[in-house]
Amino acid sequence: MNKDWLDYIKTQGAKPIQTDTGLTLDFPDSDICNGCNVDKTCLYAVTHLDIIEAKGIDAATFLQGQLTCDINDISSSQSRFAAFCNPKGRVISPILVLRATGQDNAFYLLVPKTLTENVIQRLSMYILRADVSLTLRSDTYCLTGLSLPEPSTLSIPLPEKHFETSHHNTLSVIRLPNHKLRYLIIGNTEASIDFWNACSNTPNNRASSALWRYLDLSAGLPWFEADQSEQYIPQMLNIDKLGGISFNKGCYTGQEIVARTHYLGKNKREMFLAECHKPASLKAGLAVRDKNKPDLSGKVLTWQALNDKARLLLVISCEPSPSDTLVLEAEPSENLTIIPFE
Repeated sequence: MNKDWLDYIKTQGAKPIQTDTGLTLDFPDSDICNGCNVDKTCLYAVTHLDIIEAKGIDAATFLQGQLTCDINDISSSQSRFAAFCNPKGRVISPILVLRATGQDNAFYLLVPKTLTENVIQRLSMYILRADVSLTLRSDTYCLTGLSLPEPSTLSIPLPEKHFETSHHNTLSVIRLPNHKLRYLIIGNTEASIDFWNACSNTPNNRASSALWRYLDLSAGLPWFEADQSEQYIPQMLNIDKLGGISFNKGCYTGQEIVARTHYLGKNKREMFLAECHKPASLKAGLAVRDKNKPDLSGKVLTWQALNDKARLLLVISCEPSPSDTLVLEAEPSENLTIIPFE
């Protein structure tokens, strides 16, 4: 994370906390402690994602051959969610892709921090003689989350449709898919601090980065960690429903498996959002079973706790029962409730 940005956020009352998935920035003085009934503009210092820059004359062609989305659809006003897969069609990492501000032949790839090193290493294997460089830019650029109770006029233009992108000087703003108005903002340190100052009228509108990740998962963004890499095809993670798979763009790594699953209709697992009281042993990869349907099985893809409540993204083998019969195989076991994505 950008050191100057981190130092600034600390002056705003943030308390750094190290977790299993990395750094969390909490605001103990804020009265925003959950994702419900937020009736004010809220700011978040986003910590669970890294920024990789793919730059060069061949960058677009290179990414077109590696990611599930159609790179030709990405413009200065449109970003795309995508998957980077291995040759067997299993997702190495989810990726949010956008054009780099003010740069020709450059893209930003947003990936979970625990997957950054592997993504750079695996993508680099395919560069060969292409004019492409991959550079970690998290020390250069900052990530800010913004949520609004209703459409608002700020000092920067806000995109309206999901994954649309707008720009203001050196800031790029992405509208995230969510029933709430949420935006992810990328900028250099100076512009990010100016934006934070312009929007932060009171310490009470600064919220924990854990809450931002909680809202991401609630919206169905499958930001999983390294221990779940290369286990699922993109459709199992609903990346097709996020508009992140092109079935007519041509070949890319893993394309044969992804396309075959689509055209033969053989995807038997899907991602769902569930909620439970947080057990002490909660972790990704835990098994999920249905007490009334022995054929139903699945696993926890990722999770985020908020106070004593946890939300989990589950990949399970068929449509879950509407009754509360899903059980998380934790110690002690915990009943799960499937809820709609928000």
